[in-house]
Amino acid sequence: ITAPDGSLLAMSENMRINQKNRALSKYHIVCLRSTDRGHTWKYWSMFSLPDLDSDKNTPIESWELNSSLYEPRSLFTKTDNLICVTRSSSTRTLDHSIYIVRSKDMGKTWSRPKKITNYGVFPQLLRLKDGVIVLSYGRPGIYLRFSIDDGKAWGPPITLHGVEPEGLTLSEYRKIRYRDTCGYTGLLAIGSDKFLIVYSDTTYHDKQGKLRKRIIIKEVAVKSLK
Repeated sequence: ITAPDGSLLAMSENMRINQKNRALSKYHIVCLRSTDRGHTWKYWSMFSLPDLDSDKNTPIESWELNSSLYEPRSLFTKTDNLICVTRSSSTRTLDHSIYIVRSKDMGKTWSRPKKITNYGVFPQLLRLKDGVIVLSYGRPGIYLRFSIDDGKAWGPPITLHGVEPEGLTLSEYRKIRYRDTCGYTGLLAIGSDKFLIVYSDTTYHDKQGKLRKRIIIKEVAVKSLK
C-alpha cells in the first residue's frame, strides 16, 4: 500500500525465532518499506503478540509455542492511521480470532493486537470514499462488519452465508468449518457507498442433484442510519 509520504509498505508473514535462534513453525507479521517504488525493500517493523493480560481465552504458553498471526490485510484510514487485521491460530485452543493493530507513524510502531472477532480466516479490509471501513471474513460462514471511526469500534457481524459458530467446542468447530464455504473472501469498491464481495458456496446442488462448489458475487450498498 502507498503511505502518505509516498513510500510503499507491505505486510508479510515471517517465521518466528526462539531464544536459541532457531526458527519456529509459527509466524509473526513484519512490515517492509520501500522508498524506490518497490525495487528494494527493507525491514521496517514487527507486530508484538496480543496483550495476554487482557485476553483471558489465550494461555501464554499457547501463544509462545503454538500460535501464529498471519494473513494480514492493511489500509490507511481517512485520518492517515494505518490499520492491519490478521488471522490467528492455535493448536491448543479454539483461538482462531481476528486481531487488529494500529499505527500512527506509518507503520514504524504498532499498538498491541486487539481481538475483534472470535473466529475467522483471511480477513479483508476496504475503505469506501465516505470513510466507512468494511471488514469481511469467514469459516464457517461469511460475515461483514463495518466501522465509521477508523476501525476503533465495529458494528455487529452481518451474516451473508452459513451460521455463526458461537459456543462450539474445538472438535465441533473442526467438523463444520468447511461445511458451507472455504471462508475466503474478496472485496472491491464500485462506488462511493457500494462494493462487491466474492466468496465460495460449497452447499450448491446442480440440476442433477450433484453437490457442487460455486462462486458467489454480491453487491452491497452502505447507508447511514443517522
